[in-house]
Amino acid sequence: MVLAEIARVLGHASGDELDSSRSLTDLGFDSLTAVELRNRLATATGLTLPATLVLDYPNVRELVGYLRGELMPERATTALGVLEDLTRLESDLASLTLDAVSRKRLADALGRLMSSVDAGSDKVDATGDDFFDLLD
Repeated sequence: MVLAEIARVLGHASGDELDSSRSLTDLGFDSLTAVELRNRLATATGLTLPATLVLDYPNVRELVGYLRGELMPERATTALGVLEDLTRLESDLASLTLDAVSRKRLADALGRLMSSVDAGSDKVDATGDDFFDLLD
């Protein structure tokens, strides 16, 4: 989404032709296009973004990292945080249509999680993020 908005601001057809490793100023950003990008990203994300966004996060990787952090703050690593993640996961799973291979992979991952919980360990090897990564 960020690359698509950068491409639109710079007048490109898509973000595919942009080198995301270059700085935004090297891609062609100036103060006006920086403000336009900030406004587009604020609209797309619903966040209130700083006027200095492009200066503070001068390349795509840093900009995406900042936005990700604002949109998905770190989850609590307490039992309550894990239970909240599991509740979200349960809801997500209920809405999925899985093929046999995906169902097997998911069942295996859940089985590994249950084994680590049943083993009585104080620390579970899998996190809510592991499940969300699997689902992605």
